[in-house]
Amino acid sequence: MAEECGRSEVGQSEVAKVLARMPPSEEDVWPCLAARRLLETHQYTHLRTGLHIAKRNLRGATTRSPRSGGAQERELRDGYLRDAQDVATAWPQTAALLRDLAEDYEGDAHYHDRKAERFRDP
Repeated sequence: MAEECGRSEVGQSEVAKVLARMPPSEEDVWPCLAARRLLETHQYTHLRTGLHIAKRNLRGATTRSPRSGGAQERELRDGYLRDAQDVATAWPQTAALLRDLAEDYEGDAHYHDRKAERFRDP
């Protein structure tokens, strides 16, 4: 229906927001099977971006000790990379999405590391 109205991108973004909240699949890997199936069709060009943004937004605000750096983000990165490796053969588009998320969190970790340097003793 969204495509018929010329709103395909918005429609896919809204569907992505719902799918991002779904529990992981049976093997405890996000996203759920319904999202993976849609990603693998290559039919929904904005779904991957929508899932990426929705998943990042679901994390919400974070707090940390001023000296802790990007440890939280590295933990998330490692989990996404592990999951990407686990699903890469059966779900290549899903693995690509997970690697994209891992790359984002790697960048966030570096950002928080640089911020924490200001609070460390010389």
